[in-house]
Amino acid sequence: MYVVNDPLWKFPAIAAALLKGKKHEWIIIGFEKNKRIHKMWTNKGYNNSSVDILFSPEQLVDIAKEDDYCSVLIFHNHPNSNPNRYDCSMASNQDMSTARKFANTLNTNGINLLEFICERGQHYEYYLSAANSFMPIESYLKDIRENNGTSRFNNLGLQIELTFGKQQKTASYAGTKNYDNKNIGNESTVTAILYGILALLLFLYPQSLVIIVPIFILMILGKNS
Repeated sequence: MYVVNDPLWKFPAIAAALLKGKKHEWIIIGFEKNKRIHKMWTNKGYNNSSVDILFSPEQLVDIAKEDDYCSVLIFHNHPNSNPNRYDCSMASNQDMSTARKFANTLNTNGINLLEFICERGQHYEYYLSAANSFMPIESYLKDIRENNGTSRFNNLGLQIELTFGKQQKTASYAGTKNYDNKNIGNESTVTAILYGILALLLFLYPQSLVIIVPIFILMILGKNS
């Protein structure tokens, strides 16, 4: 185990540089706390197509908890004998399976997992799994459910407000001013209502798109003329 002190944002580039040009597959593991990597492990694979992490998920948890590390970063390289023909920057099915296995144990113990593939000095993140204690997904989902509409009609109402709210506010503003033309507020309100009706029809009957879009265009052109 190597003792290092590198910024988190810089460490992926450091790992990719270390793995550049390797003929065998290698593993690099970094342990992060307070946005810095403080420990690093490396081990060599058996050939140019496979490498094993010499720690079990439980052992990585023990190492991380020993010094209160927040995240574990795992890098491995994909040697490429013919870069002009092959792209080795993508994760294999085995890579994804192993990442999910480690993430399940690490996340359960409050530790984040990031996994990278390195090829020809470049790093490619292919897996990120945050512990629930670090990013409480359930609370986010709860907020979304509470703030989102409870039906598609409520959602449509929010969308209409988002799309036409400015016009409705303009209409309200115009109606409160003592303009000589008393019809300004009424015309704007009618226009907003028509837009809302067309949006509702489009939402309920998507097949009416070919009819409604030209109407929208004509209304916009008429308003700007």
